[in-house]
Amino acid sequence: DGNMTIYVTVDQTYMKQVRGLCGTYTNNRDDDFECPDGSISLSATSFGNEWRTDSGCAASSVAVDPCSTADLLAAATDACQPITASYDSFKVCNRVINVTRMFQSCVRDHCPAAKYGRDV
Repeated sequence: DGNMTIYVTVDQTYMKQVRGLCGTYTNNRDDDFECPDGSISLSATSFGNEWRTDSGCAASSVAVDPCSTADLLAAATDACQPITASYDSFKVCNRVINVTRMFQSCVRDHCPAAKYGRDV
């Protein structure tokens, strides 16, 4: 129903020894969507579908990419470009944040907003 939360605590001795819906516990967000076959899923929905264990549980439909048109992607890229610029306001932050991940998040958030004429 979208209103449920679960907290899972795993002892540090299990670091790099777990997989599944709670990630890989490697402190590397890039491998948290590792599927049972070792591949990395590109979306949370397809990742969840891969880990289904009950065949009676229907797969969720994968959401359409909000940046599916060239115009939306171009607008989002332009709007988010200052995050990656070494001369802009984010210059100091870029030393401590993952610039690529922040840029990708910005683009992902900007596209649906731009599609409906809203600012991010």
